[in-house]
Amino acid sequence: MTNISRSTPSAVQLRGRLFTGRRIAVILLLAAVVAGVWLQRAPLLRGAANLWIVSDRVTQSDVVAVVGGDFEGRPFVAAELYKKGLVSKVLVSQVAETRPSEIGTIIPGHSELNRRVLLTLGVPDERLECSGRQTETRTMKQLL
Repeated sequence: MTNISRSTPSAVQLRGRLFTGRRIAVILLLAAVVAGVWLQRAPLLRGAANLWIVSDRVTQSDVVAVVGGDFEGRPFVAAELYKKGLVSKVLVSQVAETRPSEIGTIIPGHSELNRRVLLTLGVPDERLECSGRQTETRTMKQLL
């Protein structure tokens, strides 16, 4: 009887092997899930972005803000909203001036470009308002 018990694995040994087998299976399953997510990351990220998109219809507002940058798009949308009567005032944010725009009229800054586009598209000057710290700084420079 002693020879038989030595040649057959004990219950503890079987449980240890089973536990090791489960551990390997879980690790392989987790690796497969991670690899699948990595390979399909573009559609997954697009789907997550689509969940965040809010597509409410545009309604009446007092003001539309044109923030700095993208002067090829933002002021056009703001002027369109003004022409449709959806806003009564356009707020142009003052952004930090670039080095070329600081030296004068050679290259206007983004704020000035946005303002010029809005004026060209028919938004009256009295309906434009500039905001930000740059307005105060520019006014002080003009006074000096």
